[in-house]
Amino acid sequence: MNAILAKLYQDIRGSYWFVPALMVLGAIVLAAMAGRVDSVLHGGWVYDLPLIATVQEDDLRAVLATLAGSMITVAGVTFSMTVMSVTFASAQFGPRLVGNFMRDRGNQITLGTFIATFAYCTTILATVGVAGENAVATLPRVSFLIALLMGFGSVAVLIYFIHHVPETLNIGNITSSLGRELLGSIDSLFPVDIGERKDPEAPPPGGADTGAPPHRLDRAAAIAGGDGYIQAIDGGSLMKIATRGDLSIDIECRPGFFSTEGKVLAHAWPAHRVDAATRTALRRCFALGSARTATQDTLFLVDELIEIVGRALSPGVCDPFTAMNCIDWLESALGKCADRDDPPGDRYDEAGVLRVRASPVTFEKLVDTVFAKSIQYVAADANAARHTMRMIADVAVATDRKDRRAVLAAHADALAGAADSALPLPAQRDEFRRIHKRVRLILETAPKGYGKRDAEGWLDVREPATVPHRGDGP
Repeated sequence: MNAILAKLYQDIRGSYWFVPALMVLGAIVLAAMAGRVDSVLHGGWVYDLPLIATVQEDDLRAVLATLAGSMITVAGVTFSMTVMSVTFASAQFGPRLVGNFMRDRGNQITLGTFIATFAYCTTILATVGVAGENAVATLPRVSFLIALLMGFGSVAVLIYFIHHVPETLNIGNITSSLGRELLGSIDSLFPVDIGERKDPEAPPPGGADTGAPPHRLDRAAAIAGGDGYIQAIDGGSLMKIATRGDLSIDIECRPGFFSTEGKVLAHAWPAHRVDAATRTALRRCFALGSARTATQDTLFLVDELIEIVGRALSPGVCDPFTAMNCIDWLESALGKCADRDDPPGDRYDEAGVLRVRASPVTFEKLVDTVFAKSIQYVAADANAARHTMRMIADVAVATDRKDRRAVLAAHADALAGAADSALPLPAQRDEFRRIHKRVRLILETAPKGYGKRDAEGWLDVREPATVPHRGDGP
């Protein structure tokens, strides 16, 4: 899908108005269909139902008017409650979470239900007493019955909404939602089966007639036409452009980067094959927006969790348990990709020719983002710092790759140094030195999958001699 269309689809899908608008449109269509049924039936068992058998025109008008008025009033109240929730969440947990509340399907369906019921009732109300000479026979009784059912349904939705609003403000649910979205993004970013190059003897980058890396001057640049964050990149279209024009393309930025007008988005070579139409097509593969989104930007989800960590550990809030909750979800994400191969930055066409190159988010980059941005917050809090060290130890035993453990060890050392300077009490600093020593022992000696733990839930590694061989752990 074109990047601009993909961005438009995500914007519409995540907007607050789209679902209510569809529901209102559906209500108007339903009103027209119900009116048609009334004009055809003129009687039958439906007209003998207790709720509508004795309804007169004045009664019908009064009930429909009451339903319509109450629904638009309740819709205003629910909208006010949603705005209040968004305001509270943005102030308490960070403004980047506003989009999560606006995309909440429960809020959208609730508002849509009330507005749709209002639209249905007012549409039916306009037809009362209009058609036919016999006022009793032509009353829209089927339409009225549907209006009553929609009214009862709206009451049920209101009860749900009253329960749903406090649930959406629960910080545990907020972090859980972000964490699960991050895990889903990790599955896309670090697939279990990455795949292989089809032809190991394939020609080098730039097509079959290019035998050496191109000179910088032989590259043509795709220039950004505006300012904003890169929200989506259409890799499929880039591959088609490269294959059709026998080009190789270097993507110079990734989703989440901020681009200014005139900034290079990608390079393509050989330059003599890149005409104005190709440049325009390349530029359209990059969708810009006013804010970062989680569509293709895994690091944005990491940043959202770290923002909650920073706010939770601020002096005005002082809530280390919320920070520890976020650390748990970050641990789950890092542990999930710790033993998986990094996503390749090279993409090949069906002939095995390298066509598109990018800078992927590697495990090291992901770890650096987590710890480099959170260390200043967690190092000053004994509980959060201890929990972060435990996180490093647990992620370490998810892999036996020495390079991955070396990355974790570097951040464990950095956290230990920062905590030694930031923790206020000497006893806390002494304890953290012992914790750091223990984590380094785990990093250096514990085998993959090691799971023996002590009474406090720590990986039970005290001396190298006590660590079992791989596969001996419980």
